[in-house]
This record gives sequence, structure tokens and C-alpha cells, in this order.
Amino acid sequence: MSENKLASKILIRALTAGTVAQRVCSSNKKRTRVYVQVTDSGTCYITSGQNQPYTQGMKCSATLPYENVTATAELWVITSSSTAACAIEEDTD
Repeated sequence: MSENKLASKILIRALTAGTVAQRVCSSNKKRTRVYVQVTDSGTCYITSGQNQPYTQGMKCSATLPYENVTATAELWVITSSSTAACAIEEDTD
């Protein structure tokens, strides 16, 4: 990310993903970055809708974090089974 686009507000929080979709972040036109990393041995999937199955999501794990610097829409997280401990970072102007 260029120094001209540094965020002025950063929110970092924990989230336990499960087989029922949970919102990672709501729609925010001021968002400059969203970052999701699994902090245990689980796997989760990032989707653009609450009712989307995990098979339509972007895979995310401890070694394969999810990062998006252009999305301003809401994002959701879900697992195929079990749970996954996640760290979420949302940066905004």
C-alpha cells in the first residue's frame, strides 16, 4: 500500500468462524483494507453474502490470509465444518 493511502483508523478484533456465516465487516465506503487471518489450524472462507455457501468463498487459513484493498461492500466468513479462530483488521480513512 502506498504511503498516500495510509488508513487513519484501524480496527483489529477476534472472530470465531463457524458453519453459520458471520459478518466480517459491514459496507463502508471509507474502507481502505480488510485483512483476515486464521490464528489456529482451521480454515475459513470469505464470501460476499450471508447466504452464500463456503464453496463460493475465498479460502483463508493461517498460511493463506485474505486481504482486500478495494472492497467496500460487506464481507462474511464461514467454515465448511468445525470452527476457525480469526483475526480481523479493517482499515478506514
